[in-house]
Amino acid sequence: MFIGSPIIAFLAARYLNIIWKKIAKSSYYKILSTQNLIGKEGEVILPVDSRGGVIKIESKTPLRFEKVHVKPLDEYKSFGRGTKVIIVSIKDDFLLVDNKKKYNGR
Repeated sequence: MFIGSPIIAFLAARYLNIIWKKIAKSSYYKILSTQNLIGKEGEVILPVDSRGGVIKIESKTPLRFEKVHVKPLDEYKSFGRGTKVIIVSIKDDFLLVDNKKKYNGR
């Protein structure tokens, strides 16, 4: 009986571990690369001005969107909450946005 109890406990823990792994599956979601974001449309959550702001963009995660920090392409522009903007470029580790549908570059 002395040897039987530890073996039974070990086997029970082993099988419970296998069953739990099947029940509680975890998924990893791809983090969006900043290069892949250029051209994506987003909605302003926190006002965007020369100091920066936050927009939300659609993603394939369970939350269905991601928040990213951005600045306006033209430092004198600002965008209020709810405004639709497009990510047009990257500068100094910030995504730059504008509300124009087409961007020809600077």
